[in-house]
Amino acid sequence: MVDGLAKLTKELLRGMLKPVTVNYPAERLPDEFTLSLEEIRGKHRFDEDKCVGCGACNVVCSSGAITVSDSQDQRVLKVEVARCIFCGRCRDICPEKGLELTSEFELSQTGSRGGDCVKVEQKISMRRCEGCGRPTFPTKQIDSVKTRVLDKIDPSSKETASRDLEVYVKYCLDCRRTRSYAFNIHPRKSY
Repeated sequence: MVDGLAKLTKELLRGMLKPVTVNYPAERLPDEFTLSLEEIRGKHRFDEDKCVGCGACNVVCSSGAITVSDSQDQRVLKVEVARCIFCGRCRDICPEKGLELTSEFELSQTGSRGGDCVKVEQKISMRRCEGCGRPTFPTKQIDSVKTRVLDKIDPSSKETASRDLEVYVKYCLDCRRTRSYAFNIHPRKSY
């Protein structure tokens, strides 16, 4: 009991002599008080080489911080860090490991700085359908799926499947469905 009172008195005196808070963000805490965690979930970063623009991160984002918008020529993945709860599900679901959460977590702003530090964007080019001209899927996503399919298919039918995939990926879902008989690429085709 006496030992506990001695510790309490010591902490009270230390708190009275030295302020505990700082004028954040103008001042920073001394290094002895900063966090030293192995993994801090902070601002997002897309790896331009790995991200294929599939949008899986958008699907699992429970806070709605990640949005996907398609235009005629590109798909834009945008993260509004101010809405993010830093759960890390977007990073975990990414099939290509093209999204990471950096250790940059001090994102508060003062004054009227631009909002570029709280938004992260990734732009990916879209492939157009050769039948109707509409944008279909991101080019990198199509190439990634094609590689995965050919890696997992039976080697004896790999050549036929590769030829069919070359035709298949050039068209949108509607054109594939309406022209599959003419292209001889029906989905039920057995390799």
